[in-house]
Amino acid sequence: MPIFETDIKILASQRMTDAADGGGRMTGNVIVSGVDNNMFNDVPDFARVYGEVSIRQVFVGALTTDTDPFLGVRVIIDKGPLDPYVSANIFSIGKPFSFRADAANRLQSYLSGSSRYNGLLFENQVASQRSIQIFQRVGTSTPFPGETLRLVKNEGLPSEVEQYVRVSKVEVLERTFSDAKGDYQAQVVTCEIGSQLAVDFPGTAANRNFEQDETKSVLKDTIVADAGTYFGIAPLANAASMGASSVKVSSIYSQIVPASRTEVSTLDQTPAASSVVTLATAPRLVQVPVAAHTYRIKIGQTNRGYNYVYLFKPLPAPGTVRVSYRALGRWYSLTDNGDGTLGGAGTGVCNYTTGSISVTLQAYPDAGSGVIFEWAEVSNFVNRSGQAGFRAPEFAFQLAHQGAIPGTVEVTWTSGGVVKTVTDAAGKFNNASMVGEVDYTSSTVFLRPLAMLDAGGQFSIAYQTSSQVTESLAPTVDAGGFMALTLSQTPIAGTVLVQWVTVRKVSSTSGGSLNENSSSKSTSTVNSTAYKSEAYSHTHYR
Repeated sequence: MPIFETDIKILASQRMTDAADGGGRMTGNVIVSGVDNNMFNDVPDFARVYGEVSIRQVFVGALTTDTDPFLGVRVIIDKGPLDPYVSANIFSIGKPFSFRADAANRLQSYLSGSSRYNGLLFENQVASQRSIQIFQRVGTSTPFPGETLRLVKNEGLPSEVEQYVRVSKVEVLERTFSDAKGDYQAQVVTCEIGSQLAVDFPGTAANRNFEQDETKSVLKDTIVADAGTYFGIAPLANAASMGASSVKVSSIYSQIVPASRTEVSTLDQTPAASSVVTLATAPRLVQVPVAAHTYRIKIGQTNRGYNYVYLFKPLPAPGTVRVSYRALGRWYSLTDNGDGTLGGAGTGVCNYTTGSISVTLQAYPDAGSGVIFEWAEVSNFVNRSGQAGFRAPEFAFQLAHQGAIPGTVEVTWTSGGVVKTVTDAAGKFNNASMVGEVDYTSSTVFLRPLAMLDAGGQFSIAYQTSSQVTESLAPTVDAGGFMALTLSQTPIAGTVLVQWVTVRKVSSTSGGSLNENSSSKSTSTVNSTAYKSEAYSHTHYR
């Protein structure tokens, strides 16, 4: 007796639920066609806000009373959901007694762990929280809504635990941190995630070198792995005629898991700030923003592939090259390691001398998207570190109190994490770390450090002061223009300050003349010519 179409039935599994143990073995319960909610529940309101994935395991069988062979069957979706935000897909995991957790793992295998993320999991992230924090250098690119990250605890050990988390919202805060070397800046990125953390993930503490603590949890990027095959339905964009060898549909993509539609606005960003060149890391970090250049290779049906080449003009600076592409709706990137190689979601090599670059992508780029090359040139600055012939930085300031005592002015600062100290002698600072001068009476200090102050550091000044004595004298000038001053007390060497006043008479028509006999100001008019006497104060230190 033949098997008819009406004999082929869709049979339910043991547990038609979204619990972890949903699914199980096949039952004899027939899923009746045309009955509402006999396979899936209605879409709840919270699922329309946060997204949800419902999975059901069903079986196909021929219910007949004879032993005719069942030679196979095809399963399709012949009508899609009316709601544009709901999609339906079919896939097989190849195990007859699987559960929902097995199916979810297959879905998650769409993404596979990639290289370490350009940031550290910041401090401890506890179980059940719905956000994670990332510690990064200022200006580093942050995760974007919809991106999936992989958290790994006890990596490489038998007790290794991992969890994939999808980012739904991103907030960036630039903060100041301090250590023994002083203050430094870092950005802390708070990412809201779609699911709770299953376990505690201990993270790395803040450090100015942004180094991963290998005993702590590791944050990794993800890449497309294409582990499963999915079947869905798409409406025709144009009517198809009989005998046509191709048809055009609205899209070949179907949403398998919810994707965030959150938008993030970034303010006060400049193209030059997107790329930086590191000039030095010791005794402190020195980075220079460089102007960015971009080029796009538009992807169509004829040039889709894994390998792309380009010739940079102008030539790129080492460490500034970045290649971005979109695969299955998600953006991936390769970054320049500074040694001519690129890593990340693919591999590549770059020749900084000729400007040529070749990259191999890890996923097939989407048709209609683009492979974007970004790089920066170094012509906007000259690195003169280690060169001679330029003036060293200088500092000049006045102490809070006048009358500093010679030999008591001590300057302390930190250079390269090492504390430096210099003390005055006869009005001078002079050792291997600092040269300069000090005027004891006015407490004015001039410094030229030979060991530069650390970024964010400051000079610490310790000194003693004494009371100052002021005398007004009327000395007599001899025939040679010299005068002798007699003070009432013996001064401390290096603390004598002498001030006197001279008068200069200036004519607006006849130039200038000097009058040393009077210090009073006066004006007069002679032949319509204006004269003005101006008093000037002269100071002499000793």
